[in-house]
Amino acid sequence: MLVQAYSFTSARIAEALVKAHRRGVKVQVLLDKSQRTEKYSSADFLANAGIMTKIDAAHAIAHNKVMIIDNEVVITGSFNFTKAAEESNAENLLVVRDKELASQYVENWQLHNEHSEPYRAKAERKGGSISREIEQSLQIDFFQYCYTFIPARQGTFQ
Repeated sequence: MLVQAYSFTSARIAEALVKAHRRGVKVQVLLDKSQRTEKYSSADFLANAGIMTKIDAAHAIAHNKVMIIDNEVVITGSFNFTKAAEESNAENLLVVRDKELASQYVENWQLHNEHSEPYRAKAERKGGSISREIEQSLQIDFFQYCYTFIPARQGTFQ
């Protein structure tokens, strides 16, 4: 699963990605440089869970909002991966199952990955570790929230 996100504060989505990672799904995340200093970014949670998390700082803003699943499904739209987008904002989210389109998104993701740099968790920069309190607050399953848009397939995110 490949992810590009401008703003990423959603505990629900972060926890779902970590759960997928723990089940053996390869999860890789590219974030905008603002996520280095964002007070409530999910970047630390993802990085501390062992998910490859990088910062795309080559642009004024890396404004992508994309998930690519199984090189076949593309999720994109105005929907930032934030609690506000989930609960308050007027957003759109498009889910497309098309291998050809997904391959174009994968190619674009890889181009951004090449110039992105590894994210260093705040705790790593300060010499500590993620707070257990923060980790416990992120125990929500995103796929119950978002995956209702995509029919389940055998062997995928189960």
